[in-house]
Amino acid sequence: MFPGHASECDAMLKRRPSPAMVVALLALFITLGGTGYAASNATSSRKHHRVVRGRRGPPGPPGTPGHTGATGPHGSRGATGAKGSTGSQGLQGPPGPQGVPGTARAYGLIEPLCGGCGEAPAGFTPLVAAHSLNVALGTPLSGAPAGTWCFALGGSIDPSTATVVVSIVSTAGPHTQHFALEGAQWVASAPNCSPNQIEMQTFGYAVEANALTAVPDNEVAFSFVVP
Repeated sequence: MFPGHASECDAMLKRRPSPAMVVALLALFITLGGTGYAASNATSSRKHHRVVRGRRGPPGPPGTPGHTGATGPHGSRGATGAKGSTGSQGLQGPPGPQGVPGTARAYGLIEPLCGGCGEAPAGFTPLVAAHSLNVALGTPLSGAPAGTWCFALGGSIDPSTATVVVSIVSTAGPHTQHFALEGAQWVASAPNCSPNQIEMQTFGYAVEANALTAVPDNEVAFSFVVP
């Protein structure tokens, strides 16, 4: 062996790693190898669970609405709104056609004047001729109560067999008394009129002692019909 070679071998033997160093290096290689394997598996797992979207369908024709969904339930009823203002009055309609002639044999309309409102105009009669047929105004007998009206019937009508229908009429004329209610009635026997006449009586209802009392009155307007 050459002297120079012996010194180099000694130097190499001195630089040989110790057993502890070998074990440490071996553990480091194993650790690095396991981490790479785990990272490789994690990347592979994420690839397997990726969500892939499908292709979007073709659009519909322009202007074509989509499908209508189901109708939802009705909502609760809202509160009532405020009342609106009253509208203007409409135009008056045209007059209707004239009705067919009635079948009444006689009828009359009585519009008396206010008894305490001055003298009656000359020629005044409470029987309105334009609304009367086969009727003439009679005169009550002496002693007849206020509100007694007598009429003679024409057209060959027998008063003893006639039926009379009476109703009051509202008028805007003045009245001596103001009653809560007014009334009129037919008196079949006509005790306060001349023979062969029919009799009506008119009255008002006054409030006395919390009750209505009939008071005879000759200012009540009324109409009557003999069918």
